[in-house]
Amino acid sequence: MERLVVDCVVVACRLLPFNVQEKQLFLHYLLYSLLSIAFWRFRQFQIRRPDAARCDSYKQMTDRISAMGAEQQRWSELLARLV
Repeated sequence: MERLVVDCVVVACRLLPFNVQEKQLFLHYLLYSLLSIAFWRFRQFQIRRPDAARCDSYKQMTDRISAMGAEQQRWSELLARLV
């Protein structure tokens, strides 16, 4: 996942460089995005259209949130070098 995030940030910075506030908030935005996807998957596959094969797919996103949160300092440093 780290490689994907790095690639996305590099492309985004080429298209439109981040200002200071965007640099500071990028990690929070990324975590919020993962949470939004987790919520959508939970609602979609547990409530709206129950699907036994996908019902736990939201856990992929919550696991990523946990992993990034546990290494928040390292992610912050990595992103600071990129942007």
